[in-house]
Amino acid sequence: MILGCTALYRVEAARVQEAQRQREWARVGVLAQLMRGEVRPAADILRLLIDGDGLREYLASGSAEGLEKATRLAQAVSVNHPEFDQMRFIDAAGMEVMRVDHSGAVAPPEDLQDKSGHEFFRSVISMPQGAMYVSALDLSMEDGAIVVPHKPMLRLGAPVFDAEGRVRGIYVIHYLGDTLFERLRNAVPAYAHRLRLLNSDGYWIMAGQPGLEWGWQLPGREEATLARSNPALWSRVGAEPSGQVEGPGGAPFTWQQVPMSELAGRTGLAVHFRQPFLVVAAEILPAEWRGLTAGVRDIMLLVATGLVALTLFSAWLIRGWTRALRELRGTNQFLEERVRSRTAELARINQELREREELLEETGRLAQVGGWQFDPVTGEGAWTAEIARIHGLEMDVKPSREMGLQFYRPADRERITAAIGKSVKDGTPYDLELELVSAQGEHKWVRTISRPVLQDGRVVRMRGAMQDITAMKRTELRLQQQLRRMHLLEATTRAIGQRQDLDSILQVVTASVESRLPLDFGCVCLYDPPDDSMAVAAMGPAATRVGAAASLAPGSRIAIEANGLARCVQGHLVHEPDLAAVPVPLARQLAAAGLKALVAAPLAMEGMVFGVLLAARTEAASFGSDDSEFLRQLSEHVALAVHQARLRGALQAAYEDLANTQQAVMQQERLRVLGQMASGIAHDINNAISPIMLYASSLLENEPALPERARHALLTIQQAVSDVAETVARLREFYRHRAGRGQLQSLQLNQVVSQVPDLTRARWQAMPQRQGVVIDLRLELQTSLPPVRGIENEIREALVNLVFNAVDAMPEGGRLVLKTGQAADGRIFAEVSDTGTGMDEETRRRCLEPFFTTKGERGTGLGLAMVYGVMQRHEGEVEIHSTPGAGTTVRLLFNEAVVRAERAPAEPVAAVHGLNILLVDDDQVLLRSLREILELDAHTVIAAADGREGIELFRASLEPGARPISVVITDLGMPNVDGRAVASAVKQAAPQVPVILLTGWGERLLAEGQAVPHVDRVVGKPPRLHDLRAALAELTLERRSG
Repeated sequence: MILGCTALYRVEAARVQEAQRQREWARVGVLAQLMRGEVRPAADILRLLIDGDGLREYLASGSAEGLEKATRLAQAVSVNHPEFDQMRFIDAAGMEVMRVDHSGAVAPPEDLQDKSGHEFFRSVISMPQGAMYVSALDLSMEDGAIVVPHKPMLRLGAPVFDAEGRVRGIYVIHYLGDTLFERLRNAVPAYAHRLRLLNSDGYWIMAGQPGLEWGWQLPGREEATLARSNPALWSRVGAEPSGQVEGPGGAPFTWQQVPMSELAGRTGLAVHFRQPFLVVAAEILPAEWRGLTAGVRDIMLLVATGLVALTLFSAWLIRGWTRALRELRGTNQFLEERVRSRTAELARINQELREREELLEETGRLAQVGGWQFDPVTGEGAWTAEIARIHGLEMDVKPSREMGLQFYRPADRERITAAIGKSVKDGTPYDLELELVSAQGEHKWVRTISRPVLQDGRVVRMRGAMQDITAMKRTELRLQQQLRRMHLLEATTRAIGQRQDLDSILQVVTASVESRLPLDFGCVCLYDPPDDSMAVAAMGPAATRVGAAASLAPGSRIAIEANGLARCVQGHLVHEPDLAAVPVPLARQLAAAGLKALVAAPLAMEGMVFGVLLAARTEAASFGSDDSEFLRQLSEHVALAVHQARLRGALQAAYEDLANTQQAVMQQERLRVLGQMASGIAHDINNAISPIMLYASSLLENEPALPERARHALLTIQQAVSDVAETVARLREFYRHRAGRGQLQSLQLNQVVSQVPDLTRARWQAMPQRQGVVIDLRLELQTSLPPVRGIENEIREALVNLVFNAVDAMPEGGRLVLKTGQAADGRIFAEVSDTGTGMDEETRRRCLEPFFTTKGERGTGLGLAMVYGVMQRHEGEVEIHSTPGAGTTVRLLFNEAVVRAERAPAEPVAAVHGLNILLVDDDQVLLRSLREILELDAHTVIAAADGREGIELFRASLEPGARPISVVITDLGMPNVDGRAVASAVKQAAPQVPVILLTGWGERLLAEGQAVPHVDRVVGKPPRLHDLRAALAELTLERRSG
């Protein structure tokens, strides 16, 4: 009896253990398939990123726009795939060109790194075109140190070649290992503690104890490998693609190798890898294994114990059958209770096993993965419920190899038949993506993987897994379609962005969208709000062909309300899937041309709709939501392009105005510098000729006995010096800075015009003669002209500009006439005529516009505009008469001035004598000549060679007993202490003492109204005796009367 119980226990325990071994086989197969399904999309996306239009454009032209598009595509992928830690494009020199971090974050240019020293870069950059590299699954490192907290990483990379076949860099995707681990654990949550993962060197990636993981990278764990802890087991795990061995206590260790090449996607691809495979395994610990048969063992032990007790009880009958019977009854009751208890326990264990089987089936259903196997000789096989569901069959259908092959398309049937034959022949595993038609007629994509089971070198069973990848395939197709749409949108946007005008942009839009979307009719209409209608502005080639049948052509008007387009011009997209059901004129027109579906997308700019994009097809309901969304996005890009074109035009105009203004400012700055130079030159000239003027005037006045010849010579010298002074004064007109309009005064126009030839002589005489060109200038001044009211220097400057323009118009020479006269309407005119090239009507019409010039870079376009401004301020008029090839005449017309009675000239002031004068000047020659002249008028002169000495002498004159100073005459420009400082010191010490400022800038200071503090009179150089005497007399008289 005991032997029978033992045999029964062994049979039942063997059945339970065998069932568990089969479940472990299936579970490991599902996990291996899940790993492939998780990583493979990363390889597919890597190929899509490399083949994207943005990166292709960047490789072809190096354009920033191409790189930006490639970056945006990588951002979109990163946001949709949180398992991607980084995506980067590295150029052939090893420098990051673009990097998108986790969740779409784009690395700024300053954070891009040099990866040329990394082994991964060197490996990938040397691979041939079309190859892919899969790294080892290891801990991420930065700057030679492991990143903390640990970040497991799997890297997929491929070289990037341009259209000429040159390697331009590599593209890399970093796949987060923690994401893969989490999804593996979630697939078998109740058995996650059994999950194991090793690399091809036997190191633990996922172990039962975390302290054993990552031994090849973390210090102190170098010995923590399966190869060292269990060499016999590793010898099989590392050599066989899949298997199951018994460990301690008979607990199974089940594994399956996942080659790195299978993580790269399609078969036939050249895949390079750092490690050849990963090992997915499930390990049941001895204690857990023993627990599977503990219930059966306990039941059998109780039964055996009961039988032994029963035997002993029978032997005890000699001691009394009553007692034995009682004890037997009690024992039987006890045994029955124990049998019931253990039976219930066994039922619970069986229920748990069924639940685990259901969980495994549910996991396969959720992952759409099932297992199958068949006998390679007979063809008979078995499959899980998920495989039956994929084929659209009931679970009770008995599968076979021949029956399964009938579901595939002919081409795929040949592929799978060849793969099975090769696998049966030499044990080669296969991994194929195939298309089948289920029993219900559904088209599906599946991925089937086979791992033959070998025994004594011969395939005894074909075993594998199948996954329904229809959703993944459809997602991939949708992604590819979205990429194509994105490329179309970018290409259209790029094409319209290269255009400047509205008509060109709209024509490109219609042609591009018709050919690429495609459409059977595409046109753009511009909205006219006052008329509440649209006008057809552009039609694509297809629309032009069918336009006659639809009674539509460029310029045709389309009513808004009558055609149901009110919502569209309010900014809403309108979709009509069936035009035959729309009772409006436009729908009937399009339907008459064979068009059946319509989308109207508004073109809005800054919240205002300015047009509508009409897209139509000949098939009803042919516009899906993707098409409508694309047309909506395209309309936004078109509107933005139009807006940018208009902004570009405005910006270009502003830039040109700024450049012209900058040129004018530079010209004014040059004139200001020239003015400062001319001012200094005028000062030095006036200082130099002052002694000549003083001595000549003194000799003519005080030497009546001079010979006539000498007197004539002195008069000539005096006139020459006066002419020099006048020339210097006229030179000032070039650089004088005017602040405002100034005061209009009565002046003689002939006098102003007569000064112009001398002021412009260098331009019309000297410079042309150096080039062998002669310009004949003539003055034709009408006598007895009435005076005009104006600002003399502004009129003179306007005439100078007209002379310059006339000279520029006669590069070969000619005649230049300056003329004055009185017009028939009584106005006074000044006229400049030349015999130059003349102007056509367009140039004549625009010549007064600011910055308009025909001289190229030589001209500023401000000359005639300045003349026009002068005449506007004088309430005058500019008349221009010109004939191409015959010359130009510009006439300036002024109003006659109202003649006022002139005031009688003031009586001359009598000269004074006997003054004590302090004379301060740093020019020794001028100082000496002034001193001698003043002493001839019976004045006492105290001379000081600079400002400091002058102040000291003046302060000394204030001492008791000293003779006080009557008048101080000081130069303005002196080193260290100038005339202003001298005047200030004098007024602080003795406010009643007059100060006369003697300077080469004197007339300029007076003309420009610059008040000089502490100065009573300003006398310009060269000083004239009568001016100096008048100033002394007036100041002395004012002091006495005060």
